Amino acid sequence: MVHQVAHRRLRQLFLSIPLVVSSWLLCPCSEARDDWQFWLEQKWSVKLTKSLKLVGKTEERFQDDMSDFYSQVASVGFSWKVQPWLKLEPAYYYQWIERAGRDTNENRVYLNATPGWSWGRFHLEDRNRLEFRHINGRDDWRYRNKPKLGVELGRGWYEIAPYVADEVFYGERAGEWSRNRVFLGVEKPLTKRLATELYYMIQSDRQGRDWNEFYVLGLVIDVTL
Repeated sequence: MVHQVAHRRLRQLFLSIPLVVSSWLLCPCSEARDDWQFWLEQKWSVKLTKSLKLVGKTEERFQDDMSDFYSQVASVGFSWKVQPWLKLEPAYYYQWIERAGRDTNENRVYLNATPGWSWGRFHLEDRNRLEFRHINGRDDWRYRNKPKLGVELGRGWYEIAPYVADEVFYGERAGEWSRNRVFLGVEKPLTKRLATELYYMIQSDRQGRDWNEFYVLGLVIDVTL
């Protein structure tokens, strides 16, 4: 079921791209519509050895058509290139959320195992994440899988890497596949130590037998120290 939803959302994403900006600008006051959000992420990394990096990030999220700051994220961990085709990434993650006057505080530890393969300019990776979550005094486990396919285009200043990705979530407490995210984005190096990423994402959350959606425009700034 969740993969059928993913395929439908991916098709919807491609078909809706030409209408995204125009519909947002022309219809900002429509009463019956899904929410638009903006997520701003700042990432940094420090190379410790040839195969090991210290990594971290902060992120701010805005809901209600990008007008209301409602969530803050911070994380720190390690990225270890065990083999040319495999990365392991243990990390600690904290998230604060405020909705309807209620605060949610989540502490999380997770491990990413990400195999990756390249064919010429194309690159495929498959991130598998296992999370232990402590949310307002309650514990939960969650598994996430995010395959991503990208291609390098251009040279020098004109180099970009468009990609598509899909991420599915399985929660122990929910006992089912409860969330799906479909991404369309582009990554661009600016200097040897600075890169940026812009993406459009559709998030679908299971509510009973239905799926509720919202849309995200995301900007990532990635600094190598």
